[in-house]
Amino acid sequence: MHFISCSNDSYQEIDKVTGLAIYDVNGGAIGLWNVPNDNSEVGVVFPNPSSGLVSLFSSEPLSRVWIVSADCSPSSDEDIRALSDDLIYTVSEVDNLAIRSFDLNGDFGNLNLQDLAAGFYRVFYESITGELFWQNIFIDPSVISFPDFSILDEAC
Repeated sequence: MHFISCSNDSYQEIDKVTGLAIYDVNGGAIGLWNVPNDNSEVGVVFPNPSSGLVSLFSSEPLSRVWIVSADCSPSSDEDIRALSDDLIYTVSEVDNLAIRSFDLNGDFGNLNLQDLAAGFYRVFYESITGELFWQNIFIDPSVISFPDFSILDEAC
């Protein structure tokens, strides 16, 4: 008898999204779609999902922001959130995969990502102390408001 064991380690990959933290246009938390592999303890990108006009607010001053195109790899493993806090990416890894980057000098910024294709992305941001944080987002420039999140299931 053979047993096959599977683990979902794709949450560790820099270009994988396992879920989203959902935020309204004011940055208020609404809930979760699947279990996100975020490490966003100092910041929030909102609204999420979005038409492409997003804001980034941080409790610490930030120096740089990167956008990385991502694939969806959903997981229901509750530990992914805690495990994601222990992931370490380097600035050079993020820089190599980034499709866009911005300098930021402060704790707030508006990003216009409306020219990006509909899909999943990861927003990485660096504090002035050199720490990297990230949040998964979904953008669809053709959708003005997201009355429900079935679009996420369909996109994934």
